[in-house]
Amino acid sequence: MRKTYLFFIMAICFIGESQAQTFTIQGKLQDSETRTSLQGATVLISSISDTTLSYTTYTDTSGRFQFDEMGRDSFRLIMSSVGYETITRTFKVDSANVDLGEISVPKHPRNYQK
Repeated sequence: MRKTYLFFIMAICFIGESQAQTFTIQGKLQDSETRTSLQGATVLISSISDTTLSYTTYTDTSGRFQFDEMGRDSFRLIMSSVGYETITRTFKVDSANVDLGEISVPKHPRNYQK
């Protein structure tokens, strides 16, 4: 009986620990032509399974962004900056931190006609 009780307690602790695990999502935005960093771009992620969960941050002077303490889930990432096209990506956080790497963002096409 004691072994069963001990096993039950250990199983509960393991389940609680595995559900409490959090991860980091990071990446870097750069201009697709000049390869310069996109500073101050808006980066939004939202849960695909629960659309009420969304998080927003801005790129730093190096074009980097980071979201900490994210749980396991599938996310939609939306990146926008004035003068550039809006980029959307989907990805899954499962068992490790996610580094989206360098993401090249094309300038928004403008047609000025007079």
